[in-house]
Amino acid sequence: MKNKILIFYILGIAIVTAVAFLPALSNQFVDWDDPAYVTENESVQVLSADNVKKFFTRSYVASYCPLVMLSYAAEYSIFGPNPFVYHLTNYLLNICITLLVFVFIYMLSRNHKVAFITALIFGVHPVHVESVAWIAERKDLLCALFYMIAVTVYLVYLKDKKVKWYLFCFIAAVLALFSKAMAVTIPLVFLLIDYYRGRKIDKVLFLEKIPFFGIALIFGLVNIYFQKLSGATELVASLEVKLYFLSKVILFYLYKILVPLNLSAIYPYHSVDPTHIVQIKYYLAAVLVLIALVAASARWSKKTVFGSAFFLITVLPVLKIIPVGDAFAADRYMYLPSIGLFYIFAVFVNWILKSEFCQRQVRRIGVYVILAVMVVSLTGMTWQRCLIWKDSSTLFSDVVSKYPTASIAYNNLGTFYAEKGEID
Repeated sequence: MKNKILIFYILGIAIVTAVAFLPALSNQFVDWDDPAYVTENESVQVLSADNVKKFFTRSYVASYCPLVMLSYAAEYSIFGPNPFVYHLTNYLLNICITLLVFVFIYMLSRNHKVAFITALIFGVHPVHVESVAWIAERKDLLCALFYMIAVTVYLVYLKDKKVKWYLFCFIAAVLALFSKAMAVTIPLVFLLIDYYRGRKIDKVLFLEKIPFFGIALIFGLVNIYFQKLSGATELVASLEVKLYFLSKVILFYLYKILVPLNLSAIYPYHSVDPTHIVQIKYYLAAVLVLIALVAASARWSKKTVFGSAFFLITVLPVLKIIPVGDAFAADRYMYLPSIGLFYIFAVFVNWILKSEFCQRQVRRIGVYVILAVMVVSLTGMTWQRCLIWKDSSTLFSDVVSKYPTASIAYNNLGTFYAEKGEID
C-alpha cells in the first residue's frame, strides 16, 4: 500500500510539473545570453576535442560551466539550432529535479506528505520559470540536478557509511560545480544535514568534508577569476549603496516566494537617495527578527531551522557580497534555495492536518481544498510566465513595462527588431 502511495505521489508531481511548464516547449531563443551560449557560439556548433578543451579552460558570459557547454554542443551536433530541443532538455531536467526534491525530502523527513507538498510547490512555482524557460539557464538545472543527487546520496551514506556512497557524493558535487558555481555550498548543506540528523560533532565529521570544501574553494576561485576577467564584478557604487542592496535582497527573495507577482527577467539597480539608505536599518532589523524567530523554534523542532538554513546557505553565493551584473536580484537565484522554504511550508501544512483543528473531516477537506487551489493558481501563473519567455519581444516588453529605466531591456528589444529588419 505504501509503495502504491509513493508511486501515486511521484506520478502526480511529474504530471503537474509537466503541465505547468508546457508552454515553454514552444518558446524561441532570446537575445540575452542565448546567442553567446548557443546560436552564435562557434565552439558549440562543432563538437570536437579542441572545442571540448575550450569548454573546460575558459568561461562563457563570465560563467565557468563546461558541463553546460558540453550539453549544448551535443544537442547542436544532432539537432542544430532548433530551440524546441534545448527547451525540451530544460523541461525534462526540471521534472527530474522536482522528483529528486521529493526523494530527498522523503528520505530526510521520513514523511511522504511533507515530501509531496514540498515537491509539488517546487514543481509549479512561477519563480522557477526563468531557470526552465531560458535556454541559457541550463546552468541552474544541471547544477540543481547534481546538487540534489549529492545531498540525497549523502543521506544514503549516513545510513550505511559505505565508501562507494561517499565517492558517489563527491562525483555528483564535482559535476554540480562543473555546471554552476552556486554548488560551492554543498559541504555546508552536508553539515546542515548532520545537524538535522543529530550526528555527533567529532573529528571524523569534519575530516570527511575536507575534500568537498577543497573542491568548492578551487571552483569558487576559478569563477571569481573569470568574473573579474570579464568585468562582471565591477559595480561603481559606494559602500552604503552596496549595503542597501545587500540588506534588501534577502527580504526581496522571501517576498517573491510568498507573493510571486510582478516577476521580471531583470530587477535593475535603481538610483539610491538618502531615504533609501535610511531603510537599511529596517531591512536589517527585519532579517534579525526572522533569524531570532527561527532560532527560538529550535526549542520544539529542528525543521524550521533546517529549512531556513538551507535557504540561507544556498542563496549565500548570490547575496551581492561580491556585486555581479546589472541586477541586484534574479528569479533564477531562487531555484535551489526555495526548497528550504517550501519544506517549512509543507511541515506547517502537515502539522495543521495532524492537529486537533483537523480532527473533523470537513476541516481536513478544507485544508486540502485550499492547498489544491494554491497549486492550481501557481500552475496558472507559471503557465502565463512561460508565455512571457516566448521570444525577445514578449520578454523584454514585459521588463520595460515593469522597469521603464532598464536599459538592457531596450537594447535587447532593439536587437530583436533589427534582426527582423524592422528598423523603425
